[in-house]
Amino acid sequence: MKRDRLWRHLLIGFVIALALYVSLFYFIEHRRTAQTPWLVSYEVDTTGHAKLEISQQSLGLGPVEIRFLSPTTNGALARIQVEFRNPTPVPRPMPVGRCLFEDLTFLPGTVALDISSTGIQMLPRALTIGTNEFSWQKTRTIEVQPDGSSHAFQ
Repeated sequence: MKRDRLWRHLLIGFVIALALYVSLFYFIEHRRTAQTPWLVSYEVDTTGHAKLEISQQSLGLGPVEIRFLSPTTNGALARIQVEFRNPTPVPRPMPVGRCLFEDLTFLPGTVALDISSTGIQMLPRALTIGTNEFSWQKTRTIEVQPDGSSHAFQ
């Protein structure tokens, strides 16, 4: 009479499941970090007017420059570049304003900033400033008025 080799079948099933798990884990992790993160450069002139430059290299988004026509701070600030690669607790302060939301699970992800009571949302699909939506175009300049309205220039 032939013996039942249940342990052998269980071991084969376990090895197959483990191989699938490891290969899927590394595939998903590679897809998660395949794109580059958002790069945001902050700069404030001596009058307190902020300027942001937003870009995302791997998708070819930007650079887009956002100028705030109302003073945002009291002093000047040298150019500081922030890379949104690793998630951090939000809300958190930024060089100018604060970061309200970030979903960086799959880069570049989504980032929402609040600067001078104006919401800026960076999506791969579009850039939103306040209630206005702008398509990503290279070397675009957007001016944000003191009342929160925004206008784009080439």
